[in-house]
Amino acid sequence: MPGGVGRSGPRAAAARNAVRVHRLAAHGRKVFGLAPDLLLVFKPRGHAEESHVHPHGQVLRVLRGRLRVESGGRGRHLGPASSPMRLRAGTPHSTRALADTWLAVERTRARSSRRSP
Repeated sequence: MPGGVGRSGPRAAAARNAVRVHRLAAHGRKVFGLAPDLLLVFKPRGHAEESHVHPHGQVLRVLRGRLRVESGGRGRHLGPASSPMRLRAGTPHSTRALADTWLAVERTRARSSRRSP
């Protein structure tokens, strides 16, 4: 069909590749689903999350701004020049945005002790 109106046209491809935007909480935090295991997160200055855990691991990379992450009784400041912070599945952690902060969050899967055939 002209203009890409069919299911296999440019519009369908754009819809499949569209970035999903979710506003998950008040206070302006926004989460953009870029891929099944990759999120782009915006946290405005002062945004804090109390201690919590995830069933999956995470790799946190601050792209812009500053983020304080507390885990295991230790705190770490992350910024654009910081190395990524890895959190294992089930690790309690809390965060506070020290500035308007953009970060990439990669979800990592728990490694199985059994090998697949």
